[in-house]
Amino acid sequence: MHTGQDTHGPYVAVRVGRTLIGEATRCNLLHNVSTGGSLPATLCTLKAGRPRASLEASVRPVSTSEAAGGSPGGLLREVVGSPAYRRWSLTTQLVRLPVSMTPLAFLLLAMAATGNYRLGGVMISAATAAEVLVATPVGRWLDRSNTLTVLSWLLLAAAGVLGLLAVAGALSWPGVVLVALAVVSAALTAGAPAGMRKILTGTVPARLLTPALAVDGVLIEFTIVSGPLLVAAVAAAQVGGVVAMATLTAAAALLVRGLVPPTPVAAAATAGAGQRPRLWSPVFGLWLGLGVAAAQCIGLAEVCALPIAGRLGGGAFTAVLLQAALCVASAGSGLAYGVHSQRLPGTAIQRAMLLLAGLAAGLAVLTVGPGLGLTVVGYLVIGTCTAPLVTTILITVQSLAPGQRVTEAFGLNTATTGLGYALAGAALAALPLHVALVTGLGSIGAGLVAGLPLAGRGPNRP
Repeated sequence: MHTGQDTHGPYVAVRVGRTLIGEATRCNLLHNVSTGGSLPATLCTLKAGRPRASLEASVRPVSTSEAAGGSPGGLLREVVGSPAYRRWSLTTQLVRLPVSMTPLAFLLLAMAATGNYRLGGVMISAATAAEVLVATPVGRWLDRSNTLTVLSWLLLAAAGVLGLLAVAGALSWPGVVLVALAVVSAALTAGAPAGMRKILTGTVPARLLTPALAVDGVLIEFTIVSGPLLVAAVAAAQVGGVVAMATLTAAAALLVRGLVPPTPVAAAATAGAGQRPRLWSPVFGLWLGLGVAAAQCIGLAEVCALPIAGRLGGGAFTAVLLQAALCVASAGSGLAYGVHSQRLPGTAIQRAMLLLAGLAAGLAVLTVGPGLGLTVVGYLVIGTCTAPLVTTILITVQSLAPGQRVTEAFGLNTATTGLGYALAGAALAALPLHVALVTGLGSIGAGLVAGLPLAGRGPNRP
């Protein structure tokens, strides 16, 4: 039986965006990385353009006016029935799948190359750090260039590097080479999520953006499960997971070229010659900060699933149940939010404050440590708040960014989300379980305090 202390070790469990393997498996595997142990005998169910808006964009309801003119169900059907959206969604899932496959695939490759998983932990941490650091500059590059062409070449190059990494693992090349190849492959794909998100602006009209993101949020949960399961299916060949990652990335690179290009954005009238429109503002920074707090809270619920299960007297199966509760609640609430968001009261910041408070309530239940029933309720509450909050932050970040820098803004959002999950993993690695959970409550409290001045303003006033 695992306890909260069982998962503490010299690793940082990090997930970027909504892409991860199930924490029951990841905590088991990364614990073995830290102790030099072997792969668990049983693989459990596996699991991150328009002109610059004024400050009113941060306090108005998201997509309310844009969604006018169609029933909620009709908007959702319009999204699902769009061939362009379906092509975008397929390509996006192919971009995400290798990311969700990375932890388990790298651990198995390290086993093939060195006989233990310790090197795999280093590869995962180094690759994640590279993604977080490179996401913003790559997003800036995509903003300044032909997004489809550049993104396609980046993905194709990443596929080649991953193929070379598989060969290197099979031939047991030195560990430093394996880590370097892992870093390069992660850096090449770091801007892909932001690039795909920008391409969505040309794929669906603005009034369908919230329903489109809601459908995508449901598909994310399936991607989370499918990626590691695919690695497990080819685990007989220990480098097979990385080979599959290379194949899927190459397929995504080819499909990207056939997508609808992002909506062109005229240069801002207020920008002087040779000057780029301003991206940063106090409100923009606030929303990124809210993203960090949300990601830390959600990440804590996920990375702590196994030690929480151990505290309740359970093990990996209980942790999987907790993860399933979070994923099902997130998928359901995301779909419901996309359908009914235009009917909901409140401004974007007010909704974000309410959803953050919901995350805090769910995390508080996990911190107190009640029985299994209330713990499941806590995970359901966190999952229910997750997808609507992520959607609200994404749309508001887009509304606050000048059109010429929207991909860079999405890259910043990806980086700050990764920072939140890094803080969650670091807290679990360095602190007792209940203290690690309290750190999430502290971050959300800071976010609520920072957002209260905006939350109290009327919807039509800055």
